[in-house]
Amino acid sequence: NTGRSLDTKYANALRELYQLNVANRYRKESGRTLQGLLSFSQVPHSLRLQQFGSPHKDLKCIHIAGTNGKGSVTCKCAKALRDSGFSTGMFVSPHLNTFRERIQIDGQYISKEDVCRLMIPLLEKHEKEDFFL
Repeated sequence: NTGRSLDTKYANALRELYQLNVANRYRKESGRTLQGLLSFSQVPHSLRLQQFGSPHKDLKCIHIAGTNGKGSVTCKCAKALRDSGFSTGMFVSPHLNTFRERIQIDGQYISKEDVCRLMIPLLEKHEKEDFFL
């Protein structure tokens, strides 16, 4: 029964995340988020990250950007680093098959438990404060 409860929490968290994405897109297209976007751009991301203990300060990162091939380059870099003895974390978007493939630690997908543990507080924070606007 715990598995079913976890599956339900996981499905609900993803549904809320995807609804948030659709709602924000609608607001942007309708021009209704102009004030929210202005206020968001005036708050440095580092201040928002401070609310979560500034996790970015302890990370050594490679940011891969461009038009094509980001996912495959990211996977190859992560594999080369793992083969060289480094621990790797990887975030890619969009996913192909499952949301969990977007976030990987040492080549392993994030667990449903961790998705729920990390995403639900962020979604609750957004519900109270429009955190993602």
